[in-house]
Order: sequence, then C-alpha cells, then structure tokens
Amino acid sequence: LGLCEAPPCRNAYLDTSTNRSRRYCSDRCATRANVAAYRARKRLEADRSQSTGLAADSAQRTTANSER
Repeated sequence: LGLCEAPPCRNAYLDTSTNRSRRYCSDRCATRANVAAYRARKRLEADRSQSTGLAADSAQRTTANSER
C-alpha cells in the first residue's frame, strides 16, 4: 500500500509494480504533479532571466548614453 504524493490528493493505492516504485494513485495525479513541477521550473527560469536581463538592459542603456 502507498499514499499518493500529489499535493491535493492523499488517496491510498495498491502498488503492484515489480520494484514498488509507484508514487501516485493514478495517471491523472502523476500528470498533474509533473506539469506543476515543469511550470514551477519555467517560472523560476523566467524570474532568473528577468533579474539578469534587467541588469544587462540597464548596462546597455548606460553604454548607449555614453556613446552619444
């Protein structure tokens, strides 16, 4: 027996896999958890690129202003 690892779901399930590696009660929970993790990674990447992009953007403006 196991408990589903998807955050909103805590259903119990019977793990019949050969190496007892099942983590979710259904494909639906597994997909939902994987999509949420993917979106969180993309959001983190976007936040990082924005923070470094702003610094690079302001450096380009400073260079452009000094060339005038």
